[in-house]
Amino acid sequence: MQNKKIKEREFMKKILSKILVAVICVITVFSLAACAPAWSGFSNSVQDETINGGIAVKHDGYLYFINGTKSTSETANQGNIVKGAIYRIELGEDGEVEFDEDDKTVKTPEKVVNALVGFKNGSIHIFGNYLYYATTSNRVNESDEVLFGQIEFARYDIKSGNSETFYTTKKSNDTISYAYYLNDDKIDFVIFEKNSATLTSLSISDKIETNFVKDEITGALMGENFGVSEKTTTGNVVDDADCYVYYTKAANPDGEIVDGNRVYFASSDGEFDELLSERNEVVSLFSVTCGKLIYTVDSYIYADNIDKDSRSLSYNPDDLSTVISFLTYEEDGEQLMFVDRNGELAVLVYTGSEIKWVDWSDYPNFDPDDTVYNFGDSDTKVEFVGVEGDYLYFTRDKKLNKIKVLNTTVQESPIALTSTTFDAASDLMVTKLMDGYAYGFVTSSSNAYLYRVSLADPTGSEVEAGKFIGVKE
Repeated sequence: MQNKKIKEREFMKKILSKILVAVICVITVFSLAACAPAWSGFSNSVQDETINGGIAVKHDGYLYFINGTKSTSETANQGNIVKGAIYRIELGEDGEVEFDEDDKTVKTPEKVVNALVGFKNGSIHIFGNYLYYATTSNRVNESDEVLFGQIEFARYDIKSGNSETFYTTKKSNDTISYAYYLNDDKIDFVIFEKNSATLTSLSISDKIETNFVKDEITGALMGENFGVSEKTTTGNVVDDADCYVYYTKAANPDGEIVDGNRVYFASSDGEFDELLSERNEVVSLFSVTCGKLIYTVDSYIYADNIDKDSRSLSYNPDDLSTVISFLTYEEDGEQLMFVDRNGELAVLVYTGSEIKWVDWSDYPNFDPDDTVYNFGDSDTKVEFVGVEGDYLYFTRDKKLNKIKVLNTTVQESPIALTSTTFDAASDLMVTKLMDGYAYGFVTSSSNAYLYRVSLADPTGSEVEAGKFIGVKE
């Protein structure tokens, strides 16, 4: 009898234990559901697509920025990340960063993403409520080695704080290029991985889906206007070159043309994909500017209007009238910038001592020595930053300058804008022009942080130093 009672008690204990576990599980599930914030609604809207992306972005009353740069290593993206993480700072009523008398920001920057984004391939974009960024991987292989050479792409929900990784590169230390395309109510993320020879497109919305993966790719080019047709300075909508993804493959060994390469163009979702050119010459994709595809053949630079009916490239090695630059890319291409000049494509080039125009629209009457400015010193180091308004912005021995190049009939002189030395720290994206300021990295004592310089003409006899934005370790 006693044994029977003991067995009954043990049986009841087991039943109660199971009930307790079930209750705990239910409570845990509901607690997690209550605590975990929901993702905010997806949108691919942009407040100002012309300045979205890079080292800093304005969004909803804040400046989001990469807080300096950092060398990648096994431990660089672990623990509390300060240098190289993503921060934001609240803007003032006029939409600008506010500084006190000591040139310190009035508002304290706050960390948004605790990850190393300030590295060679880092950049940030904001679409809707989501911030998209690239960071080094923390994954570990079978030998317990951190695969920091691989790059992860993620998005962060600004409203809820949720985040997710949506793509990881296939190989470590690969050479990559990538872009985001606005496609109806979605975003297409397109990435070319050179060592893997792959071109991949993902569709991003409330979920992540693969559009396509192409193999044996030798080169690729994406536009910089988020897949939206660009307008010229005269207000005309140009052709649809910005809407496509361009890629190259080696010549078909079983085809009629066994030399050169094949050039394709496709929509970012892969629904349109056509051969654009298959000829004996090797075509190197260069840029998409002013609605034109810019490419090189035998070092000469060419440009073509592109639309969905395009089935060939117009270059002719035997007819120099199709060349837009007689200054070859190999010899003088260290500094080239394609500019919308009164609705036409023109080229600015730095030859080592001079900034020149090369405008093919008046061929064959244009002067190939259309000099903008002669520095008179072949040791002057010039790097183009961009064109905004009528001015070309460039660094002269790493210090930001500007010179009027559009809507002027006289030869202008450069205007020094700052005494601060800007540099492309850690090979990161170059200085960015945004809303009347230049944002760039300044390296001091091996530390690189973000600084800002006004693009306005200096008011005093001496140029001012750049103003620091961010948090130092």
